[in-house]
Order: sequence, then structure tokens, then C-alpha cells
Amino acid sequence: METRLFPKIRLASLLLVMAGFLFLYSFWLLRGQDLPFERFWIGNLTIIFTSALTVYLAWQASRHSANNRTKIAWVWVTAGLGIWFLLNSVHLLSFLPSSTGGLALFLRAAYLLAAILIWIGISRFQRHLRPVLSINGLLIDALLTSIALVLLLWKAWVQPLAGVLFNLDSSILVFIFVDLVTLVVILNIFLFNRVEKLSAAVLWSFLAILAFSFSDMNYISQIRNAQNYTAGTVLDLGWVVGNLCILIAIYIYAAHPHLSRPAIINRALQRSQSMLPIVSILLLGWYALINWQLNGRLDTLSLWGTAILGLGLLVRQGFQAGENAMEQYARLVNSIAEPAFVCDQQGRLRLVNSAFLEILEMNSNTLLGQPLHQYLRLQTEDEAWLQQLLNHNRPLKKYNSSRELILNTAGGIPIPVLLTLRSIEAGYRQHLAYAGTAHDLRLQKKQQADLIQAYDQVENARNELERLNSGLEQIVNEKTFDLQEAYRTLEEQNKTLQQLDQLKSDFVSLVSHELRAPLTNIRGGIELLLASPNQQPERVANTLQRVQSEILRLSKFTETILDLSALDANRLPLYPEPLNLQTACSSLQQYFDQAVGGERILWQIGNPAPVILADQKALHSILFHLLDNAIKYAPEGAITLTSSTEDEQVCIQVEDCGPGIDPEILPFIFERFYRANMTDSQIVYGHGLGLYMVKRFVEAMEGTIQAETARPHGTIFTVRLPIIKVEKKVISEE
Repeated sequence: METRLFPKIRLASLLLVMAGFLFLYSFWLLRGQDLPFERFWIGNLTIIFTSALTVYLAWQASRHSANNRTKIAWVWVTAGLGIWFLLNSVHLLSFLPSSTGGLALFLRAAYLLAAILIWIGISRFQRHLRPVLSINGLLIDALLTSIALVLLLWKAWVQPLAGVLFNLDSSILVFIFVDLVTLVVILNIFLFNRVEKLSAAVLWSFLAILAFSFSDMNYISQIRNAQNYTAGTVLDLGWVVGNLCILIAIYIYAAHPHLSRPAIINRALQRSQSMLPIVSILLLGWYALINWQLNGRLDTLSLWGTAILGLGLLVRQGFQAGENAMEQYARLVNSIAEPAFVCDQQGRLRLVNSAFLEILEMNSNTLLGQPLHQYLRLQTEDEAWLQQLLNHNRPLKKYNSSRELILNTAGGIPIPVLLTLRSIEAGYRQHLAYAGTAHDLRLQKKQQADLIQAYDQVENARNELERLNSGLEQIVNEKTFDLQEAYRTLEEQNKTLQQLDQLKSDFVSLVSHELRAPLTNIRGGIELLLASPNQQPERVANTLQRVQSEILRLSKFTETILDLSALDANRLPLYPEPLNLQTACSSLQQYFDQAVGGERILWQIGNPAPVILADQKALHSILFHLLDNAIKYAPEGAITLTSSTEDEQVCIQVEDCGPGIDPEILPFIFERFYRANMTDSQIVYGHGLGLYMVKRFVEAMEGTIQAETARPHGTIFTVRLPIIKVEKKVISEE
């Protein structure tokens, strides 16, 4: 894991380097030469070198710290470590012997000053308090642990040396004092902080103080025994190890502030926080008993200290019992989604949940202990209501325990809330505290305002509609009269158009009837002439045949006009009956076999031929017009008539190989009198009624027709008519 402080240094690499350095130094201490010069210089330079590294690393940490509070803390620590470094350097440069004197007293005072600066720096670092209901419990734990630790260390370390040291030089006790106070500070940091946020630097700092204490105690022992201190001995190992531990602690805190630990270790540390006061008191009592058994005399200070601390521990257990009782309410409050809190009888906030902190935009350290009314915008009647609720001499049920109030946030934003208070009672009329909720009314108020605005808009719209209605009523009456007049005019025009259409139909029918008889007579006469036994000249015969063809075309057109008139007047009766498609097409096939272009028609009717429900005449007209159009508009290529069966319908298709029909005009080809080419210069002449008649006949027989352009060319007309299912009868022979 590389860091921003030292991007090229990893924690594992640093630990390996430290371990290697310590191994080499220890090996030199034990197996190196005993030359005084070598011992003096290497021993002192090693201490100065490790001390200089701690100063440099602390200074770098202060430079790279982004948080101003942390930067100031590192400055204090750097100053204290710098003084210790200077003291070590002065000791080397002055060849100061381990004796008393004015300079020694000054240096020990400077040593104490450096420790004070380091303590100030440690107190400035960011803290994450343990999640407890009351800080009083933590303070009692810290007090019990500190007193037990001080008494234990005093009896074990200080008191055995105190008598001799006071006779020699009492200032030398500054080393023990600094070690003792630093141990107490580190243990209190461990007690007060949340385990998940507790840096591993605390452990390394604790190890550093233990290492310093080892060397300090040995140093004091030498002075007590009237021995001069010489550098380069095992005594220096504690100071070197302490500097290395401080170096690692600084690196971890500055470069890896969020170094994670396994959950099992965190749980063990949490258990240690709870057990530390008990363990420290038990150790003090155990020491008193061991000392009594070994020396045969009872240590009054240790005994009374253990007894008094035991009573303090009982007081702490009482606090713990109360906290456990309050923890039930705390869990209830924290589980509520709405802003909730618990306050005492004076209205001071003692417990708040995350929703309450979020709505106020504050943290728990700011809120806890503050009066509730400080965060409420109260009128005179609101203050009286709140005092009545908090007055434990009055039963709450006589008063309305809910009220709409304004909550003041940290940003000064007023929030409407429904404040509700309920008492937490221990017995009859014994109120321990009050639990409350602050239901956020912003959404309800917004909805209420929206409803009022919508109601006002509806009311304004209704008034506007009434105003417009009074003006529109006459306009509507006028428009209604105009529409009635226009309707009567259109009705008269429609009647006139119907009469004209009827006259047109009658005229067309009359003309067609009048044309039918002469055309029939002319056609009969020509047929007689052509059938005469007397041979006609070829020119006359050709002329008669052309006249006969035109008369036949004109007769067909006349028949079409008459059928169309009958269809429009609903006077053309159709008689659908079961027809065999092959039989129905036989006469038509005979006709086209003799007609020009009929040889191009391929009759592909299924075998057995399907039986359809259709009118013989209408079916004949449908197929005639489709085949006739194919012969006229597709002069080249084959024309195919096929039949198939699809979903209880007969599908008849007429497909040609002509140029096809433009897709843009396909939707219009079944309209009356519609032709693709409406000019007079057309090669093939038609009247535009054939496909219209086909569609009318198909729809009259409950069928469908559609046209599509074939690929790659040509046109396909598809007619679908109802099929008749013929049951096969099997006659068994007896």
C-alpha cells in the first residue's frame, strides 16, 4: 500500500527495514567490541539518528496534512520530539556524564517541557468518541483506570527508588513522571475512542513508552547504585526501540489513518475497553496481596486504594445498569424513521436519533445536553404548553401532548413539525424522562398549499367559465340557428343530388336498354351473314368480323352498365349456391379458348376442384373481367389462374407477366371509372368499370379481393370466397 506522504515506501517494507536495523543494532550491543570510543559514538549516534528520523517524519506529516486541526497537532508533536532530539545531541556534544548539576537540571526541565508539548499535540488530534449514552460512564472508567495504574506503577517502580533518589537528585524522577503520564494518556485515548476509528498508532505509541520506561528504569537504577551511565550498552536498547516504535506510529497515523483490522480484533478491543477498569483494579489488589505474602507486611496504600477503587467500580456498575436501561429506549429511538429524541425533566436533550440529527443538520455532540426549546420557535402559548408537559407534578393526560411548532435548523431554515411528547415513568407519578418525536410537516404543508392553490385556481376558472358562459350562450344560439339553416340547405341540396343521381341512373338504364335491342339485332344479322352458305369476299368478311367484335364489346359494356345500375339500386338478385369451381369455369374456358390471347391462359384448378358458395353469373363476371384485363394489359407472357384452399376459403389467383401496377395507384384501381392512364391516346381502351364490378360482386358474396405487384414483374389478383365442405359418404355393400 503506497501513500501520498511517502509514495515509494510501503508499510511492510518499513517494518522489515526497522526489524533489520534493530537486529543489527542488538547484535552489535551483544557481540560488538568493548572499545569505549566505539561504544560511546555508535551508541549515542544510534539514539540521535532514530530520534532525528522521528522529528523528520513528524515534520513531513505536518506539511502534508490537509486538516488544519491535525496540522497543528503535528506541529506540537514535532516541537516536542525536536527538543528531545536536541537534548540527545547536547548530551553527545558536551560529553555530559550522568551526574547532577545545573546543566543536568536544565536538560531534565527541557525534557519535561518536550513531553508537555507532545501531550498537547496528542490532545489536538481528531477523536471519535465511543457510542455511549452518557459521557459520565467514560469519565469514571478513565478515572478508575488512571488511579489504579498510577498506584500500581508507584508501588512497583517509583516507591522502591524514591528514598534513594530524593537523597541524590529528585529531578531525575522526571523520566518516571513523563513515562507514567504518557501511559495514562495513551490508555485514556484507548478508552475514549471508538475501536473502528482507533488507529494502530496508539498500540505502537504504547509499546514505545514501555520501551522508554525499560531504559529509564535501568538508567535510574544505575544512578541509585552510584554507577556512571555509559553509552552503547543494552540500556540504550529501550530508547532505540522506543524511537523506532514512535517512527512507525507516526507513519501509520499520517500515511494509513484508515488501516482496517479484522472484525475479531475489533471485538476483542471493544471487550478490552469494557474490562480495562476492572482488570487494572484487580492487578492493584493482586499486587497488594503478593507484596503482603512476600514481605510479610500489608501495604496500606495499595489496600485502601483497591477498596476505594472497588467502591468506585460499584458506582460505575450502577451507571452501567442505568445505561443498559436507557439503551432499550435508545434502540427504540434509533429504530424510528421519524426524528425522535429523549429529554430529561428540565427539557435537556439526552438522546437523539439520526433522523433528528439530519433534520437539524447538527451532530450529537452539539445537541446533547442542550435544552429542547433552544431549537424551537415558540410563541407565548407554545412556551406555556411545553412547560405544562415538562412539569412532572401534572399528569400529561390532561394536556394535549402534540402541537405544531417550528423547528430551527443549523442553517436557519424553519421546518414545520408536529412535536409529540410522552413521559417515561418509573412508578406512580415518577417521571424519569420524556420521549418525543418531531414529525416533519413540510410535505403535508406543501400538499396543503398545493390543494389551496388548486382550489383557488378551480374557483377562478369557475368564475371565468360563468362569465364566458353568459357571453357564449348567445353566440351558441346564433351558431345553432346558422347550423340549422345550413342543415336545411344541405338537406335540400342532398335531395336534389339524389334526384339527379336517380335521373342519371334512369337515363343510363334507359340508354342501355335502348342500346341492347339494336345491338342484339345487329349482332344477329352479322352472324347470319357470316354463317351464310354464300362465300363472302375476304375483305367483307374481315370487316364483318371487326364489326361483330366491336358490337360484342359494346354489348358487354351495356351489360356492365345495366348490372352496375341494378347493383346501385339493389335490384340485381344474386343466388349463391354450391358450385364446383372446375364446372363453373368450363364455359369461361371455352370462351377464352376462342378469344384472341386466350391461348396464354393456364388453368391450374386443383383436383378435386373445390366447391364454393357463389352465384354463377357473378363468378363468371369476376373471372371474365380479371382474365380480360390480364389479356389486354399484359400482352406478353403467360396468364395463370390457380386455386387453393385456405382457412375455410377458396383462394383464386390470376397472375400475369405484364408491366405491373404502380404501388402508388394500387389503392384506387377498384374505384368506379378509374384508369391508370386517363388520356385519349391509350393503346388499350377500357371504361374503368371492370374491377369496380369485380369488387362489388366479391363483397356481395361475402368474399375479399386484393391486388399486388408480383416479383420481378406482373400483377396478382387474389379472390377469396367461402368454401363448402362436402362430406364423403361411404356405402357399404351387404
